[in-house]
Amino acid sequence: MKYQRKANGKILLTSEYFILDGAKGIALPTKLGQTLSVNENKSFQYEAYLNDDTLWFRYDPKNNENESILLLNKALDYIVKNNENQDINAFKGAFKTRLEFDKNWGLGSSSTFVALLSDYFNFDAFDLNRYLFKGSGYDIACAFAASPLIYQRDDEVHQSFQEIQFNEKVTNCLYFVYLNKKQNSRNAINYYKSIYSISKKELIKDLNQITEHLQINSNVSDWIYLLKNHEALISKSLKLDEVSIVLGNKMPFFTKSLGAWGGDFILCISEEPEDEIKSKFNQIGYNSVFTYKDFIL
Repeated sequence: MKYQRKANGKILLTSEYFILDGAKGIALPTKLGQTLSVNENKSFQYEAYLNDDTLWFRYDPKNNENESILLLNKALDYIVKNNENQDINAFKGAFKTRLEFDKNWGLGSSSTFVALLSDYFNFDAFDLNRYLFKGSGYDIACAFAASPLIYQRDDEVHQSFQEIQFNEKVTNCLYFVYLNKKQNSRNAINYYKSIYSISKKELIKDLNQITEHLQINSNVSDWIYLLKNHEALISKSLKLDEVSIVLGNKMPFFTKSLGAWGGDFILCISEEPEDEIKSKFNQIGYNSVFTYKDFIL
């Protein structure tokens, strides 16, 4: 085997859309990710598999309609055109990716793909990610991280991040709940960029303070207070309802939106026993409930 590696999925805990404009965000690499293996082969082959081992798609150069194949072609073309040292013969091989999570969960099927492909071809993953998606890059930083990160986009082409650790007094009370609804991140980013009335400078300052306080705070009640303020800031600025309002009386605990509001995962914070928390979520139709320990690196 020529190559085998895994890239982590991602969860963005703070700053949401504003991380695009330089806000500091807490990024959480997930234990579930995507793997890439490459074996010797006389031609280029690519197969992608889902988390249940069913074939997602197989590369076909004549297929101009499959979005994933178009993305793969676009990525490979960009790597060749922007890497003088790239040997076209490197594209020979049997490539196989496999997701470890449901592709509807929004944990980064695209970002893990970009990270792995870039790693194999020794290419700048942040550069490729900007070209393909125009995102902030926090998901790329999570791909090979060993722990949570403080991530910040410095400008259009530079970013900085450092690994951090949280106190178990807090992480033991954190849960991640899938809302049974996939949110399109690109549509969410386009919505954010369409709002010009936001005064971002002061808001980003407030979000940065919350991120910094969460990093050093080990009190659960303080985390809830800080994240309540965070929810209110984002909600007011983007004219989007907080998840607690959207879901009404369904949520039995404090909840916070994560990433693109309206779908994917939410954060729950509670000091109640784990089995009681999961039971209450199961009763209202949410069966994908994960502890921090089981979900985050």
